[in-house]
Amino acid sequence: MYLISRKSKKYYLYKSTNMKQIYILLIALLMGLSAKAESSGTCGPNLKWHLTDDGVLTITGNGEMDDYYIFSPWRDSGVKRIIIGNRVTTIGQAAFSGCSSLTSVTIPNSVTTINDDAFSDCSSLTSVTIPNSVTTIEGKAFEECTNLQKINIGNSVKTIGEYAFNKCTNITQISSEAVVPPTCESGVFTDINKSKCKLIVPKNSLDAYKQADQWKDFFLIEGSTTGITNTVYNKAGLADVYTIDGTKRLSKASTDEINALPKGVYIVNGKKIIIK
Repeated sequence: MYLISRKSKKYYLYKSTNMKQIYILLIALLMGLSAKAESSGTCGPNLKWHLTDDGVLTITGNGEMDDYYIFSPWRDSGVKRIIIGNRVTTIGQAAFSGCSSLTSVTIPNSVTTINDDAFSDCSSLTSVTIPNSVTTIEGKAFEECTNLQKINIGNSVKTIGEYAFNKCTNITQISSEAVVPPTCESGVFTDINKSKCKLIVPKNSLDAYKQADQWKDFFLIEGSTTGITNTVYNKAGLADVYTIDGTKRLSKASTDEINALPKGVYIVNGKKIIIK
């Protein structure tokens, strides 16, 4: 039989407490290091993704993105900005769904299809430009983007799936460059205030939009001619990019990122430029 003195017991407890504190500190340190670590992986047969610790998600490679039927690997990682490479052809189902911190996305002129729920519930996104390469916007693609205010739709969009912009309650302007009004499945613009939201369409297509299903529900429909010609931005260095109405489109963008922007007029380094 062994006896443990009070003094020994106190020493044991003191030592045990110290060890616990050391373990806690080590765990905290490891968690801190992992939080700062950059993440990467594959997101398609020929695509890779890379997420930096400041929330910039880059998709590179060639071809179609994977579909995500549950959650994408970056969903809860604080993604703030998405840069999609100019050889990506589709945006996968629910690929960026639930990225609630996302404020900026660059969709290149190589993408042809934006799949179901691709950007649904991206509650911090304020504007989006659909490039001229896109022909199909699938169902609920931007559903519940509650802070989305401006949408620019490229000239090749043929079909917009059901509830694509459902519950985007703060949209104030939709611009469509499609000469023929895209066919809308049910409920595309549900909960958008159509008496206040401005719809801007090609001038020669004004009457067509006023008669087209769901497009005709907008009270404020205006005709516009862009007169935009093709050009390439080739200045070196990083630059902030704004739309013509003053909305910040990109921060510290490279030349490739700027040239990947959809056709339009932009402000770069305080000067007006025309892209594509």
